[in-house]
Formats: sequence, C-alpha cells, structure tokens
Amino acid sequence: MLIKNLSRSLVNGTKGKVIGFYLSKTNEYYYNGEDEQLVDKTVLPIVKFINGIVRIMDFEKWSIEDSKGNELARFQVLFLKV
Repeated sequence: MLIKNLSRSLVNGTKGKVIGFYLSKTNEYYYNGEDEQLVDKTVLPIVKFINGIVRIMDFEKWSIEDSKGNELARFQVLFLKV
C-alpha cells in the first residue's frame, strides 16, 4: 500500500502486490521465485497496483530544514507499507 501520493493514479492508500524485484546495478528483473538469488543484494520491488499500473518503487530522498534553510535531517524512504 502506498503511503504517499505519487501521481493522480497512484495515491496514498492504493493497494498492490509485489510481483518481482529489480536489481538496478545490473539492470536485471526477477519474477516468480527467482528472487532467492538476491539475498544480501539491494533490490527495488516491482509492484502491480489494483488499477493495473506496474511500477518499480524507488527510494525517494527528502530533507527537513529550519527557517534559515539549514538541513536538520535527511531521509531516504520507500513509500510502501507491506
């Protein structure tokens, strides 16, 4: 389930199913149980949402700044709730 609006079609609360994984270092896709060889590797989930959209869910970076523009915290999150 998404925890952030990503587009008009993919909004907070949209449900989906992880159907595979994407290994960005080698540009490889893994589906249907092939993911066992991905242990200890950084992969991104490929999600098929209930509206039919399939998307690789990448990390999003954002930060919190004070009133002077100084960065107080930096985050890198995946906007999915499993």
